[in-house]
Amino acid sequence: MTMLNGLRWIEQGVLALSGGVLFYFGYCLKREARLDFERLGALVFILAGALGSISNLAGLVFHGTPGYLVAAVGREILTLTPLIAIVWLISGTFGLTAKKLLSLQAQVIETAQSAAVKDAVTGIDNHRAFQRQLEEEVARSGRYNRPLSLLMIDLDHFKTLNDTYGHPVGDAILRELSELIKQGLRTNDLLARFGGEEFSVLLPETTLEGARVVAERLRNCVLYHLFNLPGGHRAFISISVGVANLPIDARDKDGLIEMAEKALYFAKQNGRNRVGLHGEMLKAHFAEDQGSLEVVLRDSKLSVMRNIGLAIDAKTPFTFGHTDQVVRLAMSFAKFLKLDPAEVESLRIASLLHNIGLMNAPENVLNKPGPLTLEERKIIQAHPTLAELLLKDAPRLDGVLPAILYHHERWDGNGYPKGLHGEDIPFLARVLAIAEAYQAMISTRPYRRRLSDDEAIEELHQCAGKQFDPQLVQSFVQVLNKTGLPP
Repeated sequence: MTMLNGLRWIEQGVLALSGGVLFYFGYCLKREARLDFERLGALVFILAGALGSISNLAGLVFHGTPGYLVAAVGREILTLTPLIAIVWLISGTFGLTAKKLLSLQAQVIETAQSAAVKDAVTGIDNHRAFQRQLEEEVARSGRYNRPLSLLMIDLDHFKTLNDTYGHPVGDAILRELSELIKQGLRTNDLLARFGGEEFSVLLPETTLEGARVVAERLRNCVLYHLFNLPGGHRAFISISVGVANLPIDARDKDGLIEMAEKALYFAKQNGRNRVGLHGEMLKAHFAEDQGSLEVVLRDSKLSVMRNIGLAIDAKTPFTFGHTDQVVRLAMSFAKFLKLDPAEVESLRIASLLHNIGLMNAPENVLNKPGPLTLEERKIIQAHPTLAELLLKDAPRLDGVLPAILYHHERWDGNGYPKGLHGEDIPFLARVLAIAEAYQAMISTRPYRRRLSDDEAIEELHQCAGKQFDPQLVQSFVQVLNKTGLPP
């Protein structure tokens, strides 16, 4: 009987040992699968082993009914241990398989996501990714009042290359060009393929002048690079670049794209292999063709006139949005004054073009931080007369031109260009003068800080009867108190 019991204990020991080995192997599988079943399995094995050990000890010490009962329970648990271990091993195998499936699924999802935002030819961001990044950067630029520039880059004569060498060669050139552009950018600059042979580059924290420098660097880098062609041939290729800036050229993402596209078109139209800036485009256009103002002034939507105003504002970083805000103030004032539709239209156009005479004023004078010299003051004071020369033969300006020409006259007769006094100053000129002066007061200028709304209103009151029509000052302050500043 003793021998038989000894054999039974050996049998149970082998079963327990095999179960433990199987448990350990299952635990390793579970750990590899990175699931949480291993903790439960380890706990079951520890409890089973502990009970088995206690039962053996009790059987040896007591040799009585309670001891044999405990030993019997322990032996039963040890008998079940291999079965539990086998189940554990199977679940571990399935866990490892599940991990592989999940890993494969993650790879498929990652590939699909990459394909959705990456260009298939060049491997850089595609148009969809560019739009998302542009929206984020425009929001950040507005939130923190930081500059953001956009380059639109077009490969010159790319159609000829495609037609001559075929699309595979064209694709290879696009890949080579994208790599070349990336080498000339900072790590936080964002390059994307906008479409066809056109690329876009977002330049966060970059002023208009800084963007011009980057654009010229990229243009020269491409110009002096030899591109590989079939048959061992190599060729020089050029690019044209359009540059626009937020907030100088636009105030939202769509406007920024539009201005950069127009600047690119200007660069292409003027010989290619050059960098075009939106503000320079408008200045060059009207300098070469004064007659084109007639076409502009026939534009019923006034969109081109607004672009002229934006181009003038772009001459100095301190006047961005000046034209638009003067228009809003003037329109609110006109509504309060109950002007007739013809007067409202004339005031709107005058507000858009009131600084057109500054189109060719030197930027160093406009941006001068200190007092102007006598000669510099004459340049600034000449801008109403220059505006008259530009606009005198244009249509739709019967009520517009006097407002532009005389909006710097003073109620006390000490203004310019004619020194008109009191009610001799045309009514719309007096209205425009107050709206324009108030906007300038609440804006930063190179020679002074911006005034608060209350400080600007106090300044208007102090200048009433001297610089401004006192009756109109009272009315304008009522407009501000009623409606507040235009957004």
